[in-house]
Amino acid sequence: MEYDILVADDNSSFRLVMSTVFRDAGFSIDVAKNGSDALKKFLTHKYSLIIVDLRMPVMDGEETINAIKKIDQDQPIVVISAYDNGKRKEILEAGASHFLTKPVDMDELLGVAQKFVGRYVSRR
Repeated sequence: MEYDILVADDNSSFRLVMSTVFRDAGFSIDVAKNGSDALKKFLTHKYSLIIVDLRMPVMDGEETINAIKKIDQDQPIVVISAYDNGKRKEILEAGASHFLTKPVDMDELLGVAQKFVGRYVSRR
């Protein structure tokens, strides 16, 4: 199965909000509770965009990016994190396509998703 977007975040409330926002905008969405779960899903599904949090248990966002990029250099990955801590440049150099800081502006996030999924979306 092909999904538009995979969201990997250990915060269940954030995953629920992201699922609602993206589904309401017309995207198909899949979620993962950590980087390891995201990597397993990535290995069995095709995603137009993967969104990861930096701080997650089991496998953090940076490890997740590195693992995915070893398999597919072209996979678009957007990082959303409450903690920049000077990691933005390092994360982008590691292969992330975009970095957003929480709390995230939903219109900006939908614009970024539209860019990578390659079709128009709207907020209902």
